[in-house]
Amino acid sequence: MGVHEARVRPRSRFRALPGTAAVAALAVLAVPALTAPAQSRPEQAPQAQAAPTPVTKQAAARKAALKIKIPGGQNVQVAPGQSTDVKVKVVNRTDRPARKVRIQVQTAADIVAVPATLRVGRIKARRARSVTVRLSLPELAEGFSPVTFTAKGVRTKSKKRTIQFGPVSNLPAMTPSADTVFLDGKVVQYRGTGAAFARAVAVRDGRIVYVGSNLQARRWIDSHTKVVPLGGRTLMPGLGDGHLHGVRAPQCDLGYEGGTIETVLGKIKDCLQRADQAPHLASNNRLSVTNFMGEGMLPAGTRLDRHILDRLSKTPAEDPFGTGTTRPIVVGHMDGHKSYTNTQAIVNAGLDEDTPDPSDGFIGRGEDGYPNGQFADFSANWGPSLPSAPDAAYLGLVENIERANSYGITQVFRPGGSQADLDRAKRLADEGKLTVHLNQGLSASDVRGVDAAEAASIVDGLNARRDQFDGYANPASPGELAVDSVKIFCDGVPEFPGQTAAMEQPYRVNVGTPENPRWVSGDRRGEEPSCEDGTVGFTELDQEHWTIHVHSLGNRSTRVTLDNFERAKAQNPAWDRRHTITHLQFVNEEDVARFKELDVVASMSLQWAQRDAWSTEGIEGYLTPKILSRLYPARELLDAGVTVAAGSDWPVTDLMPWTQIETAIDRTGEVSAAKAIYPGALNPAQGISLVESLKASTLGVAFQLHQDDRTGSIETGKLADLIVIDQDLFSIPTEKISDTKVLLTMLKGQVVYSSPTTPLN
Repeated sequence: MGVHEARVRPRSRFRALPGTAAVAALAVLAVPALTAPAQSRPEQAPQAQAAPTPVTKQAAARKAALKIKIPGGQNVQVAPGQSTDVKVKVVNRTDRPARKVRIQVQTAADIVAVPATLRVGRIKARRARSVTVRLSLPELAEGFSPVTFTAKGVRTKSKKRTIQFGPVSNLPAMTPSADTVFLDGKVVQYRGTGAAFARAVAVRDGRIVYVGSNLQARRWIDSHTKVVPLGGRTLMPGLGDGHLHGVRAPQCDLGYEGGTIETVLGKIKDCLQRADQAPHLASNNRLSVTNFMGEGMLPAGTRLDRHILDRLSKTPAEDPFGTGTTRPIVVGHMDGHKSYTNTQAIVNAGLDEDTPDPSDGFIGRGEDGYPNGQFADFSANWGPSLPSAPDAAYLGLVENIERANSYGITQVFRPGGSQADLDRAKRLADEGKLTVHLNQGLSASDVRGVDAAEAASIVDGLNARRDQFDGYANPASPGELAVDSVKIFCDGVPEFPGQTAAMEQPYRVNVGTPENPRWVSGDRRGEEPSCEDGTVGFTELDQEHWTIHVHSLGNRSTRVTLDNFERAKAQNPAWDRRHTITHLQFVNEEDVARFKELDVVASMSLQWAQRDAWSTEGIEGYLTPKILSRLYPARELLDAGVTVAAGSDWPVTDLMPWTQIETAIDRTGEVSAAKAIYPGALNPAQGISLVESLKASTLGVAFQLHQDDRTGSIETGKLADLIVIDQDLFSIPTEKISDTKVLLTMLKGQVVYSSPTTPLN
């Protein structure tokens, strides 16, 4: 009987062998095909066949070894981002066939092998077989990386064979060359819910023509190209602001703080006696005080009123803060909805104890019914203003855009504008000052409460302005003007005492004491009606393809707004709707999914998602704990597939986009008693990821403004709206994001801001 015959035994006999005998029998199967015969078994078991004696491991390896050969040598080269087929030969160096041979391919540095396991099959003795594997080199490859091949068969294998796979070094130059090339950076690109990082970007004629490796980017360089060595710094898309008003230089700025009565009066006294204001002390011209955090007054619970502000009108002998002024003083709360006045302003406005309470606002009153100087969502003629400096509004807008550029902002939506705003925007473009993509919204709250004919007339006027200004650009400026959106107010704010945000359930009132409160349902639900009276106007605007941008903080106003959008969508033909609801402090759980269903964008000012006076004492108790547990529900909206876009609402709070990006993640503010920002996180379960926060401030705003096919991310073919920042957001603690400084801002390939302290070469 031959050797191969001796190895074939009935399986039942192997089961019958005990202990070491079974092991010996299994060893018979493990020997290679060509071995010396073993001695016969004892006479008492004649049925057992002779088994071969195992040879040494060294002999088996020597006689059964496979060898891998790669025709063409040690190095394989291909252009970055390309693939090539590599032929792999397996040689059977033994005198027996090698069975079930396969090759395992191991790669590094994101090289992809297809397939990763090559099935070779049976190789005859002293013969060879060849197979092919496709190797793909990543776009970002800068050098060579190993690719290792190992062949294995039944009881046989090969030594490892390694080649080096990398980019060719003699790629031809690109023609025409780039205007600017950024090298050796960390280039942020969005990939689904995550991010990927390239090394270089090339820009030509205002657009991105290449994103990838330094090696490939150098092909775009010639003697006319500006080369920016980033030295590892982060290059990312320019930021957008989907809700920015902007400001002029204020007469008296309280710096978004409250403080003690003495602190506040001291600041206002300094303003009254400043050189440009002192000549008007004895006039009836209004002093406008801005950026006041009313809830930040100390001790907690202190509220500004006319009696406190009247101290400024006393003589210095009567009061240490007295100036003897006769001027009306109006202190504007930073939220843009509340204000505080002295008695002279109330007299100028003609208000008294007989003045009726507004249906959609608030007048604070003393025990005698006379206004106490506290107002919410209420305006009046408080007194004449001083003449503005020449071109003050225009120059203020120029300063706003310059400041926005310094923070990395390249795209802005300004809500609620007028003809004057359009004229100023056009002038910006003509004078080379329009250094953002500017979408100037128009005010359209007057479409509420009107019939179809009136709504059509209002919309016709808006259409005429759009026809005149939409798409305006001038070669003097890299930016352009878009006019395709309107703003409508559907409510106010929820904080006590105003409570004008439209809520589903009435605000509660405390019938107990501050120390032992007892909260019961009141009779006020905020603005009545909300936008229930806007159905006709919303539908008319939608029919004319206006993007409707709605101010809504309350859950009722948000629901009603969604109802209006739903009716408009049902009645009008389909178009690329991106209607937007902004602020969204309270959203009913059942309304979250409706945003996605109705193609509505959630514009959120997530720098407010912190424990401060607005999210704590201004509303705690007045609203139920269940409602408060879901303030600013960014996580829920994103999980429902809704596009979230960032908006600062500047000057309601200061312009601080990097703080907004940070707070959206950790829901924690920088503690400050004067600013009424408290320790701890606000509903941390509503926090979002770093990439989600960055996308809200870039691609989200671009989507809101129908610009996501042009800007908002770093992709070949998009506009070169780029910024360079001073730290790697992906390797620092979240609380450090707000410290980010912008080193360079580029709009359509033109540098519109360069850091004066850390310029890039």
